[in-house]
Amino acid sequence: MTRQEKTRRNKLARIIIGKWAIPDLVPDDFWDFKTGRPADNNGGDTLLLFILREMSDTVEFDGSASEAIQKVSGILEEARDDMAELDCNLYPYWDNRKCGKELWA
Repeated sequence: MTRQEKTRRNKLARIIIGKWAIPDLVPDDFWDFKTGRPADNNGGDTLLLFILREMSDTVEFDGSASEAIQKVSGILEEARDDMAELDCNLYPYWDNRKCGKELWA
């Protein structure tokens, strides 16, 4: 990884972590700023860690900042769609009054 790529990775990670709405969040718990990669984290906010890992694995850091942010935005939209689909699939089981299904039956 080039120095420029590591700098860009770290900047984008700082933006994502900084916008996360958790008080007292420690950025170093989620991102290794020495390596420019997600930290090995055994707890904490796993959704944030997921987003950082996806960003690290899929974003091309040799392009523009807007291209990188657009890619992260796409990752978030995809995750949101997956979560919405999961919610729809689970819905009949948690509200059996409406759907008449019981998970443990």
